[in-house]
Amino acid sequence: MKVIVKNNFLNVRVGKPSVNAPCYQYLAPGSELEVDGVLYEGDSYEGTTKWLKDEAGNYYWAGGVINNNSISKPEIIKDEANFDLIKKIVLKGGIPKGDGKNITIAILDSGIDISHPSLTNSIIESVDFLSSDKGQKITNNHGSLVAGLIVCNDSILKGLAPESKIRNYRVIDNNGYVDSKALFDSLAYIVNNNIHVDIINLSLDVGDDVIEIIQDNVNKLISKGCIIIVSGGNAVYINSITNLKGVISIGIFNTNDSLKTKPNYIVSYLNNSIKSTGVAVQKAYDYISDDSAYAAITTGLVSRYISSENIQKDELQLRVIDFLKNNSFPEKEENKFEIFKPYKI
Repeated sequence: MKVIVKNNFLNVRVGKPSVNAPCYQYLAPGSELEVDGVLYEGDSYEGTTKWLKDEAGNYYWAGGVINNNSISKPEIIKDEANFDLIKKIVLKGGIPKGDGKNITIAILDSGIDISHPSLTNSIIESVDFLSSDKGQKITNNHGSLVAGLIVCNDSILKGLAPESKIRNYRVIDNNGYVDSKALFDSLAYIVNNNIHVDIINLSLDVGDDVIEIIQDNVNKLISKGCIIIVSGGNAVYINSITNLKGVISIGIFNTNDSLKTKPNYIVSYLNNSIKSTGVAVQKAYDYISDDSAYAAITTGLVSRYISSENIQKDELQLRVIDFLKNNSFPEKEENKFEIFKPYKI
């Protein structure tokens, strides 16, 4: 039986259906998974004690997936010949005038298709940190979709910060697994080699055990003035990556959620699917949604903001947070929620 991972990264538990079983990999939202179709009793998580198992004996919490035949996708925005995100985003104080010039963004993801004509000129470095499948051709389009929302600038899509430059670090494999060692190694690489990065985009999630391992390098990067933006989760489930100290967490919600935002998120957005760049040889343009997409959108906005301001390194973190909060809309004051508008508690 095939199932699809829902809105949040899913732990792959080894050997037994337990939240305490070893976990070395994670499945990204939207990943397809083949399981045996049997529901196994295991540890209770968020009120659900049912687990699924694959052929290799790995277990998956059943509440984190949906049957492939019953997927309901968020609204897809009607295609436009020239979809300009800069004109779509609604901020209280208006869109910053900067275009991302002189800003370098590290995207730690599934790898970006460097052959895509709308991305290739923006990429200044590509490193594959995967422990396995290293060097394999990229077929997972998640990283390319994230990149497109930020830097694409063609007749199909105009991203938010087209003059930004991208460091392309591959830490998620083609099956959607987050390689925790690759994530650690990529952060350590930036720190140890004094790689210039203004913003890091982490449209992914990791387990609590990984947080402790990568926190030190996160601290070092933030102390150097690097802004780290992560996909925080939704109105129901908060990703573990929000437990990283000092990061900027972005959430999403759906129209039927009773609570739209959470204190863990700096801002939240109404979820919808957005067209972006894919893997050129498969599908040059595709759709991305959920907190992955809106972390990328926030990265683009922050790049525009930083490139239009002269901010001292020791003030940057607070100034960026103030920029996001001051330009978002209080949830309680809204009668109708709109896409492309950031909301706050």
